[in-house]
Amino acid sequence: MSPVFIDGLPYNPVNGEGIFTTVAFLCGQQARGTVRLSFKDPTSKPIIDHAYLDNDLDVAVLAEGCRLCHEIIMKGRGTKDIIVGAWPKIVPHPNDMIGWKEHVRAFASTCFHPGGTCKMAPDNDPMGVVDSRLRVRNVKGLRVADVSILPLLNNGHPQILAYAIGEKAASLILEDDGVSNAAAVAKMMAKMDTILLPPSPPPPPPTIASPSIIIPKGDSGINIADELKGAMKVILLKNMVGPGEVDDLLDSETKEECQKYGEVDKCLIYEIPEAPEDEAVRIFDEFKRVESAIKAVVAMNGRYFGGRVVKAKFYNFDKFRQFDLADDS
Repeated sequence: MSPVFIDGLPYNPVNGEGIFTTVAFLCGQQARGTVRLSFKDPTSKPIIDHAYLDNDLDVAVLAEGCRLCHEIIMKGRGTKDIIVGAWPKIVPHPNDMIGWKEHVRAFASTCFHPGGTCKMAPDNDPMGVVDSRLRVRNVKGLRVADVSILPLLNNGHPQILAYAIGEKAASLILEDDGVSNAAAVAKMMAKMDTILLPPSPPPPPPTIASPSIIIPKGDSGINIADELKGAMKVILLKNMVGPGEVDDLLDSETKEECQKYGEVDKCLIYEIPEAPEDEAVRIFDEFKRVESAIKAVVAMNGRYFGGRVVKAKFYNFDKFRQFDLADDS
């Protein structure tokens, strides 16, 4: 958090009068504070040492900024003629740098843009908290995605940086969840619109005990009878959409459709760059029970989705859990 001196603080402007003010803002400060845990209880308040103005160079830079602000107001071409007497009237005005440094230590405040408390740094930096993928060290499943990851504050408002960090975090999470071309997927979201055609009536539900069911032959090229011999809880749907056609409704629509055949634990979309059009976008659905997955494969294989013939098959459960999503051999 950067120290700042605002000439009107802590005094209020005169009621009903027009006002102007100057701000001496310290960017790139040298002092470093600390944030430590006070107890193991996660609800307890941390111990925070801001270390404001602990560095002499910080004090000198801010003091020079205050002196320059005062000079502009008192001697500036557009302001000197409208000031009568000292300005601000109550605050003492030093005549040398020693006095301005004392002035800074007495009146400096903060501007409410904290940053750097969860510094991104390499593994050998003892002050680092997150790695280059925003993951907190030694804490599984936790990331930080705000301006607290900045090793140094930028010389300006952090709002745009906060947006950029959030977008990058979303991309990293998508990549780690198995979406290799996350940037392309995100770019196409909100642009594409997938139409789910009315489904054809599903065939009689199969069971593991009696796999010899009558299965209508589709145009997917997948032999369902062979697929049933290796039934698993995870199914793979291909050719529902083409490359770059993934939209933000696809996963919810697919999961909703698959839930007609049983409870779905997880739906995951993965796109393989430069793969054939009917193989590029892969949609994985993990069912609660194998019986439900069998019903879904039988019903979905050969179905039409947005003018495409869906290819449905089972997928190795261990590969799915390890996010090995490109090999369906």
